[in-house]
Amino acid sequence: MLISAFSSTPEVISYGTAQAHVAALFYFLLAFSHCMAGILRGAGKSTVPMLVMLVCWCIIRVTYITAMVRLIPDIRVIFWAYPLTWTLSSIVFFIYFLKSDWIHSFEKAKSHT
Repeated sequence: MLISAFSSTPEVISYGTAQAHVAALFYFLLAFSHCMAGILRGAGKSTVPMLVMLVCWCIIRVTYITAMVRLIPDIRVIFWAYPLTWTLSSIVFFIYFLKSDWIHSFEKAKSHT
């Protein structure tokens, strides 16, 4: 495993493998969030992905880790921080994509020029 390039300690390799198993199941959500962010940026709505990623991937992730590690002092709590915030950002992007009328506003702006 690649983690053995950094440490050959069995405990480190075990934790690295456990983290990889947790994160690997949710990488599609990371890809979805990045795709949605790219679509929105391309449509001229760059503030939305900036705010969603800032809030979900920075503020909520750090808050989650800080609070949960105090309640449950286990490294596996940290393993779940990334998938949880990827899921949250994907949900927010999906709801924004479905509820907003950004496609028509882009067409309206184009016709006014």
